[in-house]
Amino acid sequence: MSAPQPGPALMQVDPVHVEEKGRVLLYFGGCDYFRLSWHRAVRAVVKQALGRRSLTVAASRTTTGNDPLYGSMEDRLARFFATESATLAASGYVAVLAVGQALRDVFTHVLIDEKAHGCLKEALRSWKARIRVFRHADPDHVEKLVRRWPARARGILITDGMFAQDGSMPPLREYRDALPARAWIWVDDAHGAGLMGKRGRGALEWAGVSGRRWIQTLSLGKAFGVYGGAILGARSLRTKLLERAEILAGNTPLPLPYVEGLMESIRQLEAHPEWRDRLLEESTGLKRALAPLGWPSLLTPGPIVSWTPPGDPKPMMTALRRAGIHPCFIRYQGRPGCFRFALSSGHTRRQLLHLGEALMKGAG
Repeated sequence: MSAPQPGPALMQVDPVHVEEKGRVLLYFGGCDYFRLSWHRAVRAVVKQALGRRSLTVAASRTTTGNDPLYGSMEDRLARFFATESATLAASGYVAVLAVGQALRDVFTHVLIDEKAHGCLKEALRSWKARIRVFRHADPDHVEKLVRRWPARARGILITDGMFAQDGSMPPLREYRDALPARAWIWVDDAHGAGLMGKRGRGALEWAGVSGRRWIQTLSLGKAFGVYGGAILGARSLRTKLLERAEILAGNTPLPLPYVEGLMESIRQLEAHPEWRDRLLEESTGLKRALAPLGWPSLLTPGPIVSWTPPGDPKPMMTALRRAGIHPCFIRYQGRPGCFRFALSSGHTRRQLLHLGEALMKGAG
């Protein structure tokens, strides 16, 4: 398999358009679900912070780089997600690797979804535990594998929250019920955090589960529209992270203007729950209109429409370009290429209908 290559050169010109080779196209790529990266209030806060803060603290938080704002941000995230502790990381990917380092000798048995993000698989490379892959979103397979665990197994199940490719959600309640009471569940909620659930707390809230044996890693560069990552969970988890995660101990933390922007981003998400309601309602409406196509992603709750063409993707790409839409064709490493359209609260109903018409025409 050839090495992954950079995607096409795209310049975002406004929240829902990109310029490619001199042509402006309607854009449904990326994961900025509320287009908060373009929000005036968020950008104004970052701009103001640039005038009075340094671009970098130029040191790790374990030495001289622990500005009080980082602790305030962690407290704010813990309140938003109603969890015991939150620990900032330089990105969502770094957050996952930090958990991998902190817990590498804690568990004896691991179950991981076959479609889990590559960062989760990378985080397990140094683990000596017995690792088994279970069929995607299949609690019956989980239950079958758990029966093989010895009585003293220290187990953990690992899954994505909202799966990035198609917007599907894992059956977290069923996983919890299939696991022994002492087992843990780690949800990498990069795409669900800020988006799914009544308050935007992500996959756990959406599924109605909680507890001290849950770990939630997330990206702050998607629904939150800024940058960074975080690890949520029990205070004991934070202790292990600070003691054992070398990637946190030796890493330069987030630029302080971004942290101030994140504060405003969270405030906006709390003040505007209707953004989530409208986005998911519009997403459901579009998927119903596209139902005749029979694509699996049309049955998922997240605001993502995706399709893996059985053959040449060029006809669909041509149809989309003719309609003035950027043909978001993604090649996830190790998987066939697929069209992936991320809907956002920044798209108008007319733009969503236009996408639907173009997809129907391209598939026909």
